[in-house]
Amino acid sequence: MIISASYRTDIPAFYGKWFLNRLREGYCKTVNPYNRRVSLIDLSKGSVDGIVFWTRNPLSFLEGFHVVRRMGYPFYLQFTITGYPGLLDKHVPDWEDSVILFEKIYRKYGPHSVVWRYDPILFSSLLDKDLHIRNFSRISRSLEGLTSEVVVSFTRFYRKTIQKMNRLSAEGGIRFYDPPDDIKKSFVSRLADMARSRGMSLSLCGQRSLLSEGVADARCIDPFRLSKVAEKTLPLPPERSHRPGSSCGCYAARDVGEYETCLHGCLYCYAVKNEVTALNNFHSHDPDGEFLLPPHDSQRLEDRLYKGNQGFLF
Repeated sequence: MIISASYRTDIPAFYGKWFLNRLREGYCKTVNPYNRRVSLIDLSKGSVDGIVFWTRNPLSFLEGFHVVRRMGYPFYLQFTITGYPGLLDKHVPDWEDSVILFEKIYRKYGPHSVVWRYDPILFSSLLDKDLHIRNFSRISRSLEGLTSEVVVSFTRFYRKTIQKMNRLSAEGGIRFYDPPDDIKKSFVSRLADMARSRGMSLSLCGQRSLLSEGVADARCIDPFRLSKVAEKTLPLPPERSHRPGSSCGCYAARDVGEYETCLHGCLYCYAVKNEVTALNNFHSHDPDGEFLLPPHDSQRLEDRLYKGNQGFLF
């Protein structure tokens, strides 16, 4: 079983102490956001084959990665660096500082330990195509030689995303738009050419209708990369998305995060509807608790133990 930590929140940035405590205890509990079922996830070394961290700021967890490796869990990072203006990304580090952290992780844990995400790509009057190209160019130049892959995707306009964009448009006069698919395909092909010139392959996350020659289907949850990190063959989970309803190349994983808990304040975020709610949830979080965020439901379904059932890569 692969653990995803987490596409629902930034565990390295905000909940690292909790995560290490749960690894030491050998389990955690999560609440399914759709049916509210509680699952007890076995985090023991016998059940966990590797961990995929998702983060925009791993600074406070640099020592945590060392602890995770010392405990014997292979891992790699999906590290988002976009360099967007502060109006879009309120509380993320400057991209130059993120590059420094990226290089530190690469130097310490090796060439397969970190993947760059330029994700999601959002078009607006603040960031048109030409500005994105210049932005992608300067970041990719700084990361040359530090990673073999960059993952991109285009913003999905969920209801909560549209509501936040409408508020910013009303307050600041910023215009957001979603180009047609042919424009997106042409644009991502241009990014792919630039990435290749920097020694990176470019893959597209969860949007297979936009794939074209030279643009791979992203495999953000990747047992093959984890096997390279571990320097041994790891079990192969089912080849299906870890995100319900999405169309991508990911293998199955168990995510241990919770929605409405991330504090980065990214305008386009699908995981947080209300920043005040996220802040309140952060303050109610118990680093010593079984749950990252305890359920508020007056009644919840009985716990069930989740363990992986897997084959092998080779």
